[in-house]
Amino acid sequence: DNPQVKGDAFNFGTGDPVPVLQLVEEIVQIAGVQGLEPEVLGQSWGEIQHQYLDATKAHQILGWQPQVSRREGLQTTIDWYWDYLLEELATHSRTEGS
Repeated sequence: DNPQVKGDAFNFGTGDPVPVLQLVEEIVQIAGVQGLEPEVLGQSWGEIQHQYLDATKAHQILGWQPQVSRREGLQTTIDWYWDYLLEELATHSRTEGS
């Protein structure tokens, strides 16, 4: 409810740099998808080598701090998507059968 930050962008994350391939491996493992391997096509010119969410601004202005680990956050997110997709599939199946 702070009007001084209305419209400001904030990053929310653990602040721990993690390689993209490691993140993909974690997501695949948590999602329980077997045999899914990323296809690395090479590097783009000017690609950022080390990128992560710096939540310093959110901490300083909003007093925000992460409450869960990256793995816990990924698990919660993946669980939500599975539930959402299953509900969408069920809804679609019901409307197709009508």
